Amino acid sequence: MKYNHIEYFDNICQKLKFFNQGREQNKQVFFISPNSDNLMAVSQQFSSIDYPFMVAIDGLDSDFRNNRADMTLKNGEYFVLILDIAQDDDAEQIMKVQKECEKQALQIQTKMLHDHENLLNGLQMLDENSFTIRSVGPVETSAYGVIMGFRVDTSVNLCLDPELWQ
Repeated sequence: MKYNHIEYFDNICQKLKFFNQGREQNKQVFFISPNSDNLMAVSQQFSSIDYPFMVAIDGLDSDFRNNRADMTLKNGEYFVLILDIAQDDDAEQIMKVQKECEKQALQIQTKMLHDHENLLNGLQMLDENSFTIRSVGPVETSAYGVIMGFRVDTSVNLCLDPELWQ
């Protein structure tokens, strides 16, 4: 099974209690962005949100390495934002929101490591030493939290395709 970032985090968002407030109001709690540079394009949707939400960023950011045996590995780099609302002028509240979002990110990391160990959800090639968590905000107006990054390797067949050449 191949890792699907959007599907995986949509599922996480449906199961993690942190996002219940929005779900109970039948509100959208899961968003996607093609990459962190284009986050501003989708952040317009966040201005009316007053509950925790998530943004999965699947920008096809990758590094490649040859394993010197039989394949090239694509080191896919993925990100997810875990956000909640805080008053922009209240540093204590902002830090409290960011701390809670970090707690949720650590739970997600734990779930991902569990899936990796049990070969579930395409995470068998998760690089368990690649996780990063950084504070973010404000995103649009009053959304603060964390961005979590990680890598998932996949093998790539680098063969010339004659159909693509003249």
